[in-house]
Amino acid sequence: MKKGTKKPSVKKVVKQKNPMATRGLFDHLQEIYAGQRRNYFDTLESADLKSYSIYMLNRFISMNPEQALVVNILQKYTDMPPGAHYQFLINVLPKRRQFNKYIKTTTDVSYEPWVIDRLAQHFEVSTNEAVGYLDIFYATDQNKQELRHLLGMYGTDEKLYKKLKL
Repeated sequence: MKKGTKKPSVKKVVKQKNPMATRGLFDHLQEIYAGQRRNYFDTLESADLKSYSIYMLNRFISMNPEQALVVNILQKYTDMPPGAHYQFLINVLPKRRQFNKYIKTTTDVSYEPWVIDRLAQHFEVSTNEAVGYLDIFYATDQNKQELRHLLGMYGTDEKLYKKLKL
């Protein structure tokens, strides 16, 4: 190339989404979090409405511990139409892009029998329900602190907290 000549510009090819393509579950989730358009349901075709699964959207939204309470309230209303479900979510959830880490089930978790018995006694529930409570307690660090406090009310030795990973 000679001096003074410009390099040819390289244009980036931006892949645009096909406007005729149907929207999927994650498109609806993205709209609930970041778009939050009031007239969103007016723009949906019948194929788009089929992919709007209230159950699956609730499941993904509940992966965020801060939003699990909202989903818990919504699950009581099983006959709610999708449009009302969407409107409720955009009015309650903050408008921002976010990523919710998917929480997988673990089958090999075992808890100390005495902890299960202590929780079953404290909450007056069955041992199976107490195991479910332990799953919730071990989900976040704040919940682990609450479990530590609860066990401390019953005089649990400090050495046992290390064994329980609290």
